[in-house]
Amino acid sequence: MTKPMTAVGGLMLYEQGKLLIDDPLGKYFPKFANMRVAVSENGEPTVDTVPANRPITIQDLMRHTSGIIYGGRGNTIVHKQYPAGSSAAATKFDGAAFMDTLASLPLLYQPATVWDYGFGLDVLGLTIEKISGEPLGQYPRSQSVQAARHDRHRVSRSRVTGLRATPNHCRSIPTPAGRRRAAPS
Repeated sequence: MTKPMTAVGGLMLYEQGKLLIDDPLGKYFPKFANMRVAVSENGEPTVDTVPANRPITIQDLMRHTSGIIYGGRGNTIVHKQYPAGSSAAATKFDGAAFMDTLASLPLLYQPATVWDYGFGLDVLGLTIEKISGEPLGQYPRSQSVQAARHDRHRVSRSRVTGLRATPNHCRSIPTPAGRRRAAPS
C-alpha cells in the first residue's frame, strides 16, 4: 500500500503547487541533475555510458520511466549494480545513502523512453519527505486530516438540493444508480 500512498502524497503536493509533475528530480536532489545512461549493444547494456538526453522528471518517477530500475528484475550488468528491490534497499541504506547510491549508478534507459518497474516511487517518497518536512508515512495522513477539517466548513449552493455542505472533491461523484451528483453552482 506504500506505493499508492506515495503517489497520493505527490499529487497532494502538486495540488498545493509545491511539486510540479515536470519538475526535474535534480531540482530537489542535485546529484540527479547529470545522469548517465548505459550504452546498449545488441540489446544488452554495457559498462559504457552516455549523458541522459534529458533530466529525470517527477512524472518519470510516477510512471516508472525514469530508467532507475530494480536490480532484481534482470541479469544485465546494470541490474547487478542496483539493489534488488525496495526491501533490500531499506535494510542496507538510510534515505541519504540510498539517493547517493542511485545517483551514482547508470540508468538502464533514457528517461521517458521505456516503462520498467523500479525505484521511481521510492525516490518520489524521499522527494515528498524533503519538500513537506514530514516522514512519508505521516504526510498524506496529516494533509487528509487538514483537508477534512477545511471541507467540513465549506458550504455551497446547488440548483438541485439547495444549500448543502460539499467537499470540493465530491462535485462529480458517480452515484450507485449511475447518475452524477449535480455540481454546485
